Amino acid sequence: MTLRAVVLLLLAGSLGRSEIVDRIAIIADNKIIKDSDIDQDLRITAFLNNQRPVFTAAARKTSAKRLLDQIFIRSEIDQGEYETAPVAEAQNLLASIKKSRYPSEAAYKNALASDRISEEDLKAHLLWQMTVLHFIDLRFRPAVLVSDDEIRNYFDAHKSQMEAANPQKPATLEAFHDQIQQTLTGEEVNKLLYDWLDRRREIAKIVYLEESLK
Repeated sequence: MTLRAVVLLLLAGSLGRSEIVDRIAIIADNKIIKDSDIDQDLRITAFLNNQRPVFTAAARKTSAKRLLDQIFIRSEIDQGEYETAPVAEAQNLLASIKKSRYPSEAAYKNALASDRISEEDLKAHLLWQMTVLHFIDLRFRPAVLVSDDEIRNYFDAHKSQMEAANPQKPATLEAFHDQIQQTLTGEEVNKLLYDWLDRRREIAKIVYLEESLK
């Protein structure tokens, strides 16, 4: 009998028959991802995207990858002593979501209940989301330098699309300079982040207790 089977057997023996065991799905660098973590991630992610949650094998696999990335990011935040985002930022984000989507507090609460999400879990998720954004900005943005040539090349290649999307702006490089610089910087920051996550995934000790999540 495997260690996992023994642990599950012991847990099952201590619960009533109506209880459901929260299984461990993945172990990564001695951190665990449970089935309930995947379920909650899918529910909250769908809620924030204003969608209905789906729990297909493909959706669970995507969620598992997202949660693995969060393990690596959380470890880096802890080791690098990056600060948690101000609570006010998460509160402002939640207030913006409620104002744009729900006519009343009751409607917002009903939506949470319908998707089986607690407000405390949602607030914690938003605070973590803002913390990750701060981490990415501090960890990777300083390494990015966008040249004037790159900005000009982007302008030449995308001039017609930018003009169509911003008819109020003059069709000059100077008018779009800052916008292009932000776009190219964001793309490069994302590339650095994804490359770093790929390297972390390669060296991490990951054990999948649910093969379908690989």
